[in-house]
Amino acid sequence: MTKKVGEVISSSTTSFTAQCIKQDDLNLPKAPYFGSFVICKSEDLNFDTIGIVSEIISGSIDSLHIPTAMNLSREELRLQQPQIFDLLKTEFNCITVGYLEDGKVYQYIPPHPPQIHDFVYSPDKDIIIKITQKLEYLRTLLNYSSSLSDELIAANIRYCYKLRGLDRNFIINVGREISNLLKDNYDKLSSILIKIKPE
Repeated sequence: MTKKVGEVISSSTTSFTAQCIKQDDLNLPKAPYFGSFVICKSEDLNFDTIGIVSEIISGSIDSLHIPTAMNLSREELRLQQPQIFDLLKTEFNCITVGYLEDGKVYQYIPPHPPQIHDFVYSPDKDIIIKITQKLEYLRTLLNYSSSLSDELIAANIRYCYKLRGLDRNFIINVGREISNLLKDNYDKLSSILIKIKPE
């Protein structure tokens, strides 16, 4: 793991939500990118949950402190109103696509969801390459019930493609896999292929 990015605040069999961990007092915590992989490490379970960031939400820490427009740059806010950043939080939702156990990747739902207060990490390049050797997880993303499912799949593929050093074989294999999964849904297939086409 390379960087601790969040702490689980809710979870279910198929998804979990984490609150970003503040790195300093003068900035809003940064969430991992939409479509990126995260790993939830558990102290009590004997496996680590693999998730893909499906939504990022920033807002007030409670219902009393509602953010309002200040007409100040972020730098001016840091100088004049530094306490504002203590009243904000960022959370990210993740779709569970598999788990890691004894060094092996399993691309299906783990036997138990992450536990509250488990930490979430952005995995390093080697782990992501290992996860994406197989592409069964794309079926889970395709079945994700959201109007943004096309965008999520495309964002994940672009993220992996870039991280894998613009590996042409990877993008060709992804195209084949998606074409096979969406052979009866040309509109969705076309939408995704357009979004992942290398420039």
